[in-house]
Amino acid sequence: MRLPAGACRRGTAAVEFALIAPFLLLLLGGIVELGRAVYDSAALAGAARAGAQYAWIQPNDNAGIVAAAAAASGLPAGSVRVSNPVRFCECPDGTPSSCDVACGTGALRRFVQVDVQRNFGAITNMLTVVVPSILTARAIVRTQ
Repeated sequence: MRLPAGACRRGTAAVEFALIAPFLLLLLGGIVELGRAVYDSAALAGAARAGAQYAWIQPNDNAGIVAAAAAASGLPAGSVRVSNPVRFCECPDGTPSSCDVACGTGALRRFVQVDVQRNFGAITNMLTVVVPSILTARAIVRTQ
């Protein structure tokens, strides 16, 4: 007994999978890319915090701050750029001040800012709108 032409269901699942598979692969690739970007961003934040912690102990040791931040990233050596620490001061009321001038009756607050960057090399170009090509992290610590 032969079935009518529209009643045959053999191969339907294979055709449906062939239609859906490219979209599933794109979704999986996007999830992998986003996961890599989040991992790298978290590693950079940890590196910036490590540099800031070192700056809290040794606020005038630029080379030590940079080395501490670079070593703490956990990312491949040379892929992380640590800019020279930036020192700035502010008065107790929050207004910016030169670090050479006192702020009336209150004590001058001194800070060190550590910035860390890394180029994010995406495997595909699917997430260029969501994930920037340069990932950055910043940590600021009060030294006095």
